[in-house]
Amino acid sequence: MKIGIIGSGNLGTAIAADLGRKHEVKLYSSHPENFTDKLIYIDDTTKATYTGYVHLVSSSYELVVSDIEMLFICLPTFLIKDTITGIIPFLDNSVKIGFVPGAGGIEYLTKELIDRNFTIFGFERVPYVARIEEYGKSVSASKKNNYRIATIPNGEAVELASCIANLFNTPCQPMKQFMAMTLTPTLHTSRLFDLYQDYKAGEELAENPYFYGEWRDSASTICFELDRELHTIARELQKNGIMTDELIPYSVHYESESPFALTQKLQSIKSLSTIKGPLVQKENGKYIVDLASRYFIESYPYRLAIVKGLAELLKIQVPKTDEVLSWYSQLEEKEYYLGGSFVGKDISECNIPQNSGIITLKDLIKLYQI
Repeated sequence: MKIGIIGSGNLGTAIAADLGRKHEVKLYSSHPENFTDKLIYIDDTTKATYTGYVHLVSSSYELVVSDIEMLFICLPTFLIKDTITGIIPFLDNSVKIGFVPGAGGIEYLTKELIDRNFTIFGFERVPYVARIEEYGKSVSASKKNNYRIATIPNGEAVELASCIANLFNTPCQPMKQFMAMTLTPTLHTSRLFDLYQDYKAGEELAENPYFYGEWRDSASTICFELDRELHTIARELQKNGIMTDELIPYSVHYESESPFALTQKLQSIKSLSTIKGPLVQKENGKYIVDLASRYFIESYPYRLAIVKGLAELLKIQVPKTDEVLSWYSQLEEKEYYLGGSFVGKDISECNIPQNSGIITLKDLIKLYQI
């Protein structure tokens, strides 16, 4: 298969190295000069190494996305809309366009593609835990045991899941609709709010705690509160024909019926235990919160704001979501709320359905029933 990949970070490089063993791969990078035609894939589990071949590495969208059958976009959510604008003139309508991962309201960011009858799909979770060993040359990765993908149109899901399973040599199940993938925003939001709800921009901190390894019960309590509001929305969407029954509560996903149990579970996951939070160390050894981190940018305007946007369409009250989202907007000196309503001047920066022309519940239902 002829495959294009946009994004040469950890995930994009892992996909290129893995699929490049058997398929013709082209990779978009802003630094193509750092690549050769070979990428070394190191299996983190078995320590085996493989060589993947890259047909082309280029900083030209046209060269990468022309004459391909499938495209994987492995970028931060906040870069996707501009990327779509850049690639759409060169895309053949037959190309299947995948997002890795597919959360964050991809269906709103790609509404132009959907309106032009492109098929899009997204991975529910990233297919690998990956890290670049040497940029442009080697990557270590641990492949997940199974995948789930959602598509628009929904009718493409079974066939594309089978195709992904064959490409990655990994079981892949089709999901009913994108919405169950979109409604997954409460873990990072909970922890960040728990840690920094009293933080003032520029304030210096003495330490940078482990994000998961030092997880607290208070963060778990916030997570459960946000998750309950999210599932209230999900149930109402389900009543209106938007499938959300595949959405798994955190209490089930992490086998944790209480905040205490969730804390113990998250602290026990070895692959997460050494991850630090989004802080930057200064020359004096102190830390400041990095508000430009993806932890913040993706978790709030591209995750939690979607929950609020859907709540507005459904006329559902979400007080904890309001509290956390208000805190973030004040920390960033943004105006999401005005007079207690979600109508501030800066909500245009949020990836909510309303900003993609989805103004009514009827509009929303139409999008997910394609």
